[in-house]
Amino acid sequence: MQEITRLGTGRDSTPDPSTGLSRLPRRISCADPNRWIAEFGHEAEHVRPAARWLLRACGLPVAEAQPLLTAMGILYANALEHTASGLPSGAVRISLTQEPFSFRLAVTDNGPRPGEPLTFPTLAENPGPGTGRGLRRLSDLALYWEWDGCAGGPITVWGVFDRHFPPAR
Repeated sequence: MQEITRLGTGRDSTPDPSTGLSRLPRRISCADPNRWIAEFGHEAEHVRPAARWLLRACGLPVAEAQPLLTAMGILYANALEHTASGLPSGAVRISLTQEPFSFRLAVTDNGPRPGEPLTFPTLAENPGPGTGRGLRRLSDLALYWEWDGCAGGPITVWGVFDRHFPPAR
């Protein structure tokens, strides 16, 4: 069972009548002690609190967490730009799972914008200036990346990232 708790405050922090808690950002707890989930708002300024949350969740120093932070920023920006997550009622769900030798970072959007054609995450063959480079950069950062979802619904883009361990003494 998942438990939802308020993570912080911000412009999007209007009370949710069903829980009495602020809507976003919010942390969603799960039974797996190696998995962390949170939802953040629909504006670019919400990326910063998401990065702070991710840094605390992974427990790595900033330099070692940089691939995770960069990938999260790319996926968050893509969700805001290309999906209903960027609309005023939108949200972005971020999940981090710690495996023995890797992290799995997943970012879920709110599905397509109303009236827009359906699109799915693909690597651009020849990205233009300022566009089409996000997933290419994700591909460079992650050991592996993929997406899950179906037409008309939310899409989750996820990547597997190497965990760096300090050298043995």
